Amino acid sequence: MFTGKGVFIKSNPDRNDLCDIEKMQEFFASKGYRFVPGFGDQHNVFYGPDGLPYGNDYMCWLLEEGKI
Repeated sequence: MFTGKGVFIKSNPDRNDLCDIEKMQEFFASKGYRFVPGFGDQHNVFYGPDGLPYGNDYMCWLLEEGKI
């Protein structure tokens, strides 16, 4: 399931996540993406160089599929 995520895999029981969001932020920033953390019920959002918002799950999928 997590093939292709490489260094972005992390198990954090406190946050119940499997992706290392900090490393993802650095990686996608180098590709021109801006990260906006979610608060409360809001999700994390990456804004692409095209200005469109992309959800955290979509960014993980891009990594998994080797599309970026």
